[in-house]
Amino acid sequence: MARKKWDYYKVAGGTPLTQSKKSAGAFRGLVHGAKGVKKQAEFFKVDKKRSFLGTLLAFAGKCLAAVVAMGAVIAIGALLVSAVANGVAAGLSDVGEAISAASGYLVIGAGVAALIAVAVVGMKIARSIARSRARASERAEARRMAAAEAISRVQQARPTQAAYGQQPTWTPQVTPNTHVSATPADWYPDPSNAAQFRYWNGAAWTNHERPRHATAATPAGWYPAPSDPSQLRYWNGTLWTDHFTPRSGALPAIQPATMPVSDAGRVPTGGEARISMSSAEWQNHVRAWMAAGAIERELWRRLSNAQINDADQLTLEAQRRMEQLTAEQGAQQIRLMLEANPGLGDELGLSEFLTYFLKNLAPLGRNEPVSIDRAGERRRTL
Repeated sequence: MARKKWDYYKVAGGTPLTQSKKSAGAFRGLVHGAKGVKKQAEFFKVDKKRSFLGTLLAFAGKCLAAVVAMGAVIAIGALLVSAVANGVAAGLSDVGEAISAASGYLVIGAGVAALIAVAVVGMKIARSIARSRARASERAEARRMAAAEAISRVQQARPTQAAYGQQPTWTPQVTPNTHVSATPADWYPDPSNAAQFRYWNGAAWTNHERPRHATAATPAGWYPAPSDPSQLRYWNGTLWTDHFTPRSGALPAIQPATMPVSDAGRVPTGGEARISMSSAEWQNHVRAWMAAGAIERELWRRLSNAQINDADQLTLEAQRRMEQLTAEQGAQQIRLMLEANPGLGDELGLSEFLTYFLKNLAPLGRNEPVSIDRAGERRRTL
């Protein structure tokens, strides 16, 4: 709050002052006004020497102005009284002459009074200019100090690495390595407990655990394939390989005392290891299985009933063979081919896959009778 008049106060050490919100660098506090009334005033820090000198000059100027003014008034009054007294003594007719004779002194007194007034006004103007300059410099200094204090507070409030015992270092941007092959989902030894297995879902460890039973290792050899007992599949002592051979008299089927069990807990007899799960998880798997079956039937219906306009001979022959199979028969054929050659879907292109499909598919004549179900689709040969 701007004040019409600047006064100098010496604030005691225990006087409560608050930061002013209107003037930068100013403080607010109570002062005793007229008749003991307390008022809010704004205080600015000033130099003691400058404030004392200003107070002394102001007091001296006021005293000098008062003395000169009083002297001028007394002199003018004395002249008027003297003129009146002389006029009375000389007679009433001479009063005008006496006053006119003293008019010169009156003009001199008025001139002196005017000079005194001009000097007082000039002193006040000079003091006002000096105070304005001092106030501007003080406010600039107060703003600078307030900005420095604000920066200091922000730096103190901001946590630094040095505060946690760390040295500030540059951290390079991490780029994901896309060349690292992911570990396939399966049962693996638990890193936290070597006596049990934990299921790895391909991205992270799950909460599914099972004990790691110590079973006698089955020696390597040819055993009936779990997917097709009419064939023999080679067991290397740890897991099934991709080597198959027809089951004939040349190679007798060896029936081990214990079925082969892999280190990862896989039971290669068609009976997979038990996977612990909740009822909700099991129901979700059932829904996924039903959805997969519906998608498989729909895809096979589209493939077998497709009318291809720009197909080559290989595609037409494969599509004709698909027409003679049901969705279940087609899925079984593809499943058997993938079991016999797990890398078939990755290593070969579509044309090679269709060639392999036609080569390993049991030949069916176009004139063979088929049974028709309610949906009008060909289901099986008779």
